[in-house]
Amino acid sequence: MRRLALLLCLSTPALAADPSVPAAVTPTLPSPADAVAVPAPASVNRTYAMRQTFTSQMREPNPFSNQEWRDTHTTVWALVRMTQTGTAFRYDETTCGIQTEKVFGAETIYPEAFINGIEVRHRQGTLAAPDAGGQFRTTQYAQAFGVRLADPMKDALPTDPADKRLVDTDGDGHPGATVIIHHPLVGTGRVYVAQRSVARLDGTLQADGSVRGVVYTAPNMFKIGADTWWLRVDSPQRPHPDTNRSPFFMMPVSDSETCAQILSGKATIFPPLVLRD
Repeated sequence: MRRLALLLCLSTPALAADPSVPAAVTPTLPSPADAVAVPAPASVNRTYAMRQTFTSQMREPNPFSNQEWRDTHTTVWALVRMTQTGTAFRYDETTCGIQTEKVFGAETIYPEAFINGIEVRHRQGTLAAPDAGGQFRTTQYAQAFGVRLADPMKDALPTDPADKRLVDTDGDGHPGATVIIHHPLVGTGRVYVAQRSVARLDGTLQADGSVRGVVYTAPNMFKIGADTWWLRVDSPQRPHPDTNRSPFFMMPVSDSETCAQILSGKATIFPPLVLRD
């Protein structure tokens, strides 16, 4: 039987290929050397002059008054150096100057040592589109001075003047940061403070390359002490309920711009400040 099977195999003719059926084609895959590499998005560097205005409300500290609440406006000018890759950006923010409008007749003065004691701040966020109307947003960030917190986003401020987390950021021998307050009726004094705020920026790119928007912030402050009796009186503050009263503005400037140039030219660099109702 096995011999018969072998003979049948040997005597069976091979089937001829059907010319109507195309032969199978083995695809040719490109080699790694032939693959086209997709270039990474190019990084773009820009420099801005920035103005941020923070509006809060302060209660009259005089215990013999009606203790009404009034708006107080603090404006910060800064130099921003930004690097953008695709829609993502990061920037370094150097504080140039701070000014608070008079409230209840008192003038707030920020010494040069106070300004110099503020560290360069690092931010990141996204610019959705490079055209006018593109959404500009930073991620939420925390900033503090006069205090060193392990978790600046979550840790509560100290409530004890002897707390070891309080630091002398301006190097004047007093814990916290020193601010000078002048009132024509009672004189001049110094108050020592620690502050932490959690904030983010939300704005829109304009046709001229500037960015306008709002600062969403939740600040809190601890008054460590003061060198005169009337500055030891409690003066509570609270956020303003209208976020439109805390705007920011960024104007493109030369890469060689300095803080001194921003402060001396702020009247022409920035548009008039209008706080919307």
